[in-house]
This record gives sequence, structure tokens and C-alpha cells, in this order.
Amino acid sequence: MKYSTGGMKRVFAVTFEHGDLLIDSLKEFVKAQDIRNGYIFFLGALKEGRLVSGPKNLELPAEPMWSEFGDGREVIGMGSIARDGDTPRVHVHLNAGRAGDSLLGCLREGGRVHIVIEAVLFETVFDSLTRAFDARVGAYLPSHEE
Repeated sequence: MKYSTGGMKRVFAVTFEHGDLLIDSLKEFVKAQDIRNGYIFFLGALKEGRLVSGPKNLELPAEPMWSEFGDGREVIGMGSIARDGDTPRVHVHLNAGRAGDSLLGCLREGGRVHIVIEAVLFETVFDSLTRAFDARVGAYLPSHEE
């Protein structure tokens, strides 16, 4: 286990509008507000998206299993925000449902907003939390520098 000590800084109410790409718009907002670390909670609807919905097997580096939708879904999710140098790294998980069919996973591609996504973003400040690529795992993971 690794950890960083920190606290709260600012809280934002953010509305992503019809047609926005959720991840791209979030990264733009993070850059514009100079957010180094944070957590986002959201609800609304997405027209489409492509999710990593699990590893194909339990070996490292993980080979992703993909799921996608293009039929418009109600979503609820959360994510973390950290920096890799000056690059914002956003890690978003969501549940996307439609008429009893549900997908759960990590949003990687697409994510076009249908009507609205309402979000609360909590900006945090940590002594040493960043996000760096871990070749062993094959993903960007939290890095707690000392």
C-alpha cells in the first residue's frame, strides 16, 4: 500500500452539454482550471461509449476486454484526476444502462453526452500524488512520490 496526505481545495458544479465528449471536455476543464488532483461524480446520459469491462485473464500486463454501446444510456459514474507532468490523466468508471441492460467499466473512448451530464468535481491537494505509466501493469496508475 502507498498513500499521500492532502486536503480539499475547490468544489465545482460542472454541466457537460449535449454533444460534448465527456473525457475530452473534462480534460479541457481540468487544464483551464489548473487542477492537479481531484475526484468527479456524475449522472446523466451518454449517446455512445467504449468501455474496458474487465481483463481477458488475470495476467499482467492486463489485456482489456472491450464493451461498447451506441443506443443512448443513462449513466452514473465517478473518476479520479491526476497529472503525469503537465498532462491530465483522467480515470472514469461508469455504469451505463438501458431497459434492464447494464454495462459497467472504464470509459476509454467516445462518451458523447446525450442531453446532459451533471457533475460535481472535488479538487484535492496532495503532497505527492501523480499518475505515471506502469509498464508491468500496462496502465497509468497513481504514483506516490516521496
